[in-house]
Amino acid sequence: MIKIIFFFFLFFFGNIGILLDRNTPILLEEENDKFKLDYNSSGFWNIDYTIHIDDNWSETIVNYDWCSGSGTYADPYRIVNLILSSSKVCVIVENTASHFMIINCSIFNSDTGVLLKNTVYSRVVLSNIYNNSQGIHALDCNNVLVDKCNITDNQTGIKFVNTAHSDIGNNIFNDNNVAIDIKNGFGNDILRNEFRSNSHSIFVTNSKENFISDNFLLNSDKAGISFSNGMSNYIFFNLFENNENGVVLLYTSNNIIEQNNISKNVQNGIYLHESRDNILHENIITNSKSSAILFKRSLANYVSSNLILNNFYGISLLDGSNDNRFQDNLLDQNRLHYNIDSSSLFNFINSNNQQEGDIISLIISFFGLFGLLTLIYISKKVLNNKKVKNIRGKR
Repeated sequence: MIKIIFFFFLFFFGNIGILLDRNTPILLEEENDKFKLDYNSSGFWNIDYTIHIDDNWSETIVNYDWCSGSGTYADPYRIVNLILSSSKVCVIVENTASHFMIINCSIFNSDTGVLLKNTVYSRVVLSNIYNNSQGIHALDCNNVLVDKCNITDNQTGIKFVNTAHSDIGNNIFNDNNVAIDIKNGFGNDILRNEFRSNSHSIFVTNSKENFISDNFLLNSDKAGISFSNGMSNYIFFNLFENNENGVVLLYTSNNIIEQNNISKNVQNGIYLHESRDNILHENIITNSKSSAILFKRSLANYVSSNLILNNFYGISLLDGSNDNRFQDNLLDQNRLHYNIDSSSLFNFINSNNQQEGDIISLIISFFGLFGLLTLIYISKKVLNNKKVKNIRGKR
């Protein structure tokens, strides 16, 4: 019990600064103040045509009252106060290295709300984006910022393809099929967003060195965060609740999942499939109907200092999940703490502390040439600071 209290103390108070700072926007407040007059003192324009800017900003400013600025960091081009609806694309901006922002717009009922192609410094802020096939689509872009937007009822809320060094922060995503979809991304940050009732909240493929932190991910039909075929991503200090799976890693390596609170999972808290060399550290995983941590065909992962509480299975190793290491985890009140099948070998469980639960069972299967030997060890108090090696039976 003392160790459980310590885990909660470490998780909550060690990150209280982040909790208190959750509403601090990525876009600097002074920048917000600088551009407030643009949209507060202007009227709204109803636009029923596609806005297409192909680095022709000077022409756009001359012809349209809704565009202003000079394209610098201090004075970006600004598209403000538009109500846009189109059967195809509402806004296209492409082939520009100028700084620009789309601010205080409503964008809806389109195939693509905002399409960014080959841009270097773009921002979409304080806008409502809803009922589109794609809300925002960035292709071959750098330094995209999406900040303080409401993104609702889209097939895909935000889609980044070949896009790097970009930020998605302080947004609300509700009822999208895929809230955020990133393909071939590098160095992107997803911070301080709220996700509710999306099918997939964050879905990332073929991407690396992305940072996902301080998000609320609730009621996802599939997964809160999914990575496929990526590496070296960091998932830190997010809150997951009532998702089908909290975090899913498919065919990935060298990712870090740290200090997340993952609860009330319909299936699993953290699920690794054919993934290796990942670190799972200081997570709190509770009330999963299947496994808190599930590995399938996953190798050489390191799992340490996690609190695993009140799940059906605490840790499941299946389908040849070998050479994984478990160190200093606390397991309590799980129906079965360990579920390790006969094909999962050479796993090392060291200094894990199992408290008394409803049924505490350690199931480790040893498979040898002469048949299958299944060891079932049932006890009320087992493996307190003990070492367990899961090895292959000798011939």
